[in-house]
Amino acid sequence: MASEIFRATLAANLSSLKRGSADLAMLLSSLQHEKLWDRLIPAKITGYTCKVAVDGRIKHVNSTYDPWKEADKQLLSTLGARRLNDLSTAYYFGAGLGYHLKLLLETLGDRVRVALYEKDPDWLVLALSLHDFTAEIESGRLRVRLDRVTDNPEPIRLAFNDISWAHPVLWDRYCSYYNGLIRESFTTCEPREKTTVLTVIIYPYSAYLNLSDSVSERFRALGFDVVKRPNIPGEIRSAVLESRPSLIFSMSFSSSLAKLSSELEITYICWELDKVMNQDYIPCGRYPYSKVFTTYLGDVARFDEAGHEAFYLPAAPDTLLEDDFDLTEDESNKYSCDISFVGSPLLSINNDYLALLSSIKGAMDRHGLVDEGQRLINAMEKSIARQKEFSMKNRYELPGLLRDEIEKAGVTELFTFSIERLGNIIAKQCCKIQRLGYLMELAPTTVAVYGARDWLDVKADHLLYKGMADFDRESGMIYRASKINLDITRIYQLDGFSDRVFNILWAGGFLMMNRTKTIERSFEIGKELVVFDTPGEMKQLCEHYLNEETERRDIAQRGRVHVRESHSVAHRVDEMLSRVPDIVN
Repeated sequence: MASEIFRATLAANLSSLKRGSADLAMLLSSLQHEKLWDRLIPAKITGYTCKVAVDGRIKHVNSTYDPWKEADKQLLSTLGARRLNDLSTAYYFGAGLGYHLKLLLETLGDRVRVALYEKDPDWLVLALSLHDFTAEIESGRLRVRLDRVTDNPEPIRLAFNDISWAHPVLWDRYCSYYNGLIRESFTTCEPREKTTVLTVIIYPYSAYLNLSDSVSERFRALGFDVVKRPNIPGEIRSAVLESRPSLIFSMSFSSSLAKLSSELEITYICWELDKVMNQDYIPCGRYPYSKVFTTYLGDVARFDEAGHEAFYLPAAPDTLLEDDFDLTEDESNKYSCDISFVGSPLLSINNDYLALLSSIKGAMDRHGLVDEGQRLINAMEKSIARQKEFSMKNRYELPGLLRDEIEKAGVTELFTFSIERLGNIIAKQCCKIQRLGYLMELAPTTVAVYGARDWLDVKADHLLYKGMADFDRESGMIYRASKINLDITRIYQLDGFSDRVFNILWAGGFLMMNRTKTIERSFEIGKELVVFDTPGEMKQLCEHYLNEETERRDIAQRGRVHVRESHSVAHRVDEMLSRVPDIVN
């Protein structure tokens, strides 16, 4: 039935097209239409998508959920208010499956002519099979150009009231062809002179390396030149002086880059992914060229107070988890489980509390401050014990508790530490207690745990240690195969959440997590993921969703679609650039 509709729609479009370009209509008529239609994959709600290779990766051309909704959202975000202005011509690059093109024509009506440029005739066939463009073609509102078949005009120079737009997926495949048609460097929004971005990796974590690559890809897709450098101060300065970039970008904050950008009057954008635990990390002064985007809400004020303009911006999924793989039988047997948790128990690895105790005790012996040191240790242990009660209610009160216990104990010697620094160190110990407290509540249900080897020192029969998990593909398989993926946001990071939330949903996993202050800014609770506030509530929810497979899968699917449509690295880069109009315009 569908093929009959495709055939009728295509025939009508080609008949209209033939009057303006007989060669093009003849070429499209000669293609093997049935084989092209076999590539179409029905989307869950309405419409179609299909898979395409882009830079060695397999992507979907449209949303697998609702192509119409995705197209409307992308057109609104990239064209925005320009759609309301008086317009002349819309230069449209890449037909795709035609959803964006159809919506653009319907939205703009007869106020604008659309010039469609396509390099691959297959896409024209698919778009013309799915949508009826006869009225637009016959009225002259839609002109179709195919590389080497129709007569293309001289390179385009956009007039003030013209707009240009490219298909967000297919643009990457044919950018050199499209760039050859337009005098200014093309972007998905508006033309501009080509500018240079110097991207810097601050910490060599694999997640940062992957995200840095994805950020660079987005900058290039938007028409920027990108120069990547490791964080070696002398080399960075030389690279800046040599390339004179319009923009410096780094993963995580760099005080040296903030100072350099201020000195040279170059905009500096930082995407800070970690919670700032030490105020000394942020230099104070006047830094008018710094714009910091931090994934933790409380850190916005920290950067603002230090003289850096700051904004809240969540993390994003690692794009190496993007592949739409189906687990093999062996992979499914290996990774399937009722509940999984990927993360550190913080017993000793990544927990500096034991080293802090050792340092204080060593100073006590060396300087004869046994009583003072013991009072400090007792105050810390009491504050940790009090915080444990709050942790089981998903609340973080440690800074105030620590000050209170130090004051009550009459502590006068902090052994070169500040109260803030002490709190930052023992926060990891509180996090260890928090995570284990929640996970112990799930006994006797087995929980597969992945992470550092100190899981072997956790004495709990229901916690099954499965080893380290490779950050990229293996993590994705764990998230996909687990019935329930737990994320326990560290107790001192409740003003945000980590990229693990996005990674689980991106890979198609069902996610349960403790509630944070910002999670509802990004997701609809109960529809795209599930949250809990106490260990008891977590256990009840696990018992419920382990028995509700359909409900669990529906939530996972909605979460996956929402992340892919609204929370990609490209979305984050676009948001950051919206704050620097002097660079983008």
